Amino acid sequence: MRQHPFGTSGRRRADRQRLAQARHLPEVTYGYSLVVDPEFRGRGHGRSAMAIGEQVTWDVGDRVVMFNVFGGHEAAMSLYTAVGYRVVEETRSCDLAAGVDG
Repeated sequence: MRQHPFGTSGRRRADRQRLAQARHLPEVTYGYSLVVDPEFRGRGHGRSAMAIGEQVTWDVGDRVVMFNVFGGHEAAMSLYTAVGYRVVEETRSCDLAAGVDG
C-alpha cells in the first residue's frame, strides 16, 4: 500500500485549526514542515499542499502564511517563490564547535 504523497492523510478539521492557530503574531499562520516524498516530486503536490495550507489559514481567520526554510533547501525555496512567497528575513549562523580541535 502506497503512502499518501503529503504524508498522513486526513486530519480532522479541529486538528488543522489547532495547528494553524499555533502562532506568534496576530493573523499569521506558520508553516513548520512541508515534505513531499521524492518519488512524488515534480507532479504539483507541493503546490497543492500550499493551496490547502492557504485555505486553512483563511478558514481560521488568519491572513498571512510564513515559513522558515533552512539554507540549502533550494527545491523548497523554488516552490515558495513560484507560488508567490517572498523572503522577508534571512538569518545566518556559525557552528562554533566546528572550529574547535577535538
